[in-house]
Amino acid sequence: MRFCVIGAGSMGSLYGGLLARAGFDVTLVDVWQEHVDAIRRDGLHLDGITGDVRIPIRATSRVEDVSPVDCAIILTDANSTREAAEAARRVLGEAGFALTLQNGVGNVETLGEVLGGGRVMGGTSNHSAALRAPATADAGNREPSFDRVDYASKSRAARIVGAGGPGSVRDIVTWLSGPRAPSRTTRHGPGAGAPPPRGRG
Repeated sequence: MRFCVIGAGSMGSLYGGLLARAGFDVTLVDVWQEHVDAIRRDGLHLDGITGDVRIPIRATSRVEDVSPVDCAIILTDANSTREAAEAARRVLGEAGFALTLQNGVGNVETLGEVLGGGRVMGGTSNHSAALRAPATADAGNREPSFDRVDYASKSRAARIVGAGGPGSVRDIVTWLSGPRAPSRTTRHGPGAGAPPPRGRG
């Protein structure tokens, strides 16, 4: 399954990195060019409760260069949600959907206006992370997460990990937060491209 994380700040880097470590095809999209360049050059460095790992992952500031994905995870600042929704519309495949784990209110509704309510899942993550330097995120907390709203079909959500996978936002967030595969330490070459607003955190 292919993912695009729109807003690769601290939380976007954490979730994108965990997905990539588990073997999924992931592209991080952010406007902070120094961050993007460092990830493309050296990989994404996660530390804290994830362990000290360096993960090869694509990163870009040009959404136009991102190939179609199955799921766009939105982790921008709430003020940039509409811009992120337009970016998601460009990268999502025909059956793709968006998952927002943003802070603030109105994000699901804004995404629904652009993408259609049936293509939007919303939830709240109670995990925490801090971006300590370009391409370096520190995961500092892991707490239960919960559904805020679930507009997408559970069959779509289950595709995240295949048959028997999660069927709700809570399951997805919990799954993303746990180690699912050994870390990879190979250096990563230049990544694909994509844009929107800078990630929250």
